[in-house]
Amino acid sequence: MAFPFVGCDDSDEPDGVKKGDYSSNSSRIEIFEDGTTSTGASFDKIDDSHFVIDNIEYSIYSGSVPYLAIVSTVPSEKVIKHVKPYASVKYDGVEYVTKKIENHAFDYNHYNNWDHNTEVLKNMESIEIPETVTSVGSWAFYECPNLKEVKFPKLLDEIGQAAFYGCSGLTEVILPEKVSLQRASFRLCTGLKSLKITEGITSLPYRAFEGCSGLVDLTLPSTVNYIGDTAFYNCKNLNRIECRSAVPPKLESNAFSNSTYSAASVLVPLSSVDQYKGKWSQFENISGSQF
Repeated sequence: MAFPFVGCDDSDEPDGVKKGDYSSNSSRIEIFEDGTTSTGASFDKIDDSHFVIDNIEYSIYSGSVPYLAIVSTVPSEKVIKHVKPYASVKYDGVEYVTKKIENHAFDYNHYNNWDHNTEVLKNMESIEIPETVTSVGSWAFYECPNLKEVKFPKLLDEIGQAAFYGCSGLTEVILPEKVSLQRASFRLCTGLKSLKITEGITSLPYRAFEGCSGLVDLTLPSTVNYIGDTAFYNCKNLNRIECRSAVPPKLESNAFSNSTYSAASVLVPLSSVDQYKGKWSQFENISGSQF
């Protein structure tokens, strides 16, 4: 059985915290007239366009095709480690699809400054973003201290500015095909060791992965054509870069640190070595490879 939230084992729970497994067989839920739900999840109506299901607040956006956005979390007595919001909610007879995660929705720093609901975010270790979501807002998961795993939907279009800034617990990121990153989207994810930039991604913007000091190995797909200023600056342990583009991507100033330019081995298509040595002249160790 799948769980939109999976609570801790009894042994993990601090004194006074209730154990809570919110059971659901799917990513869809129906809200009945009496406030009960098809999955047994808790439901609270805030107003005509906002409601809470299992400690996640959703907002209805009107338009030609109304949809849902995830707005925030709300305080909970339960220890919530694994978060799986609903992709589809039937409410007042209308089926709404969850399309976006709003700015600051799970922003630990934002809520900590307001002295609000930091326990939920402090305990969150993973989130499975619904496959229907196309946009993750700016600062959406800013400095979530224990977030270790994020499952991104395949059709995600955009990850906003500083969306995962300072998520030091993240160890692996697999970016969906063709997603657009905004500045500083994964800045200071110091625990990040594995980064997969999927074919189809074209641009790595300003400060996108700056300060990801745990990153050792980087593979850039053939579709990348731009690496912004300080995109990988101060990734001090980065010692191997594989760039599969036949044409050297444009490098802005300080895209990498001086230590990376001097120490990292850079592998490029065998037929493009001379081009790279001309346009990526900052790097001292460029060689060709048959990918």
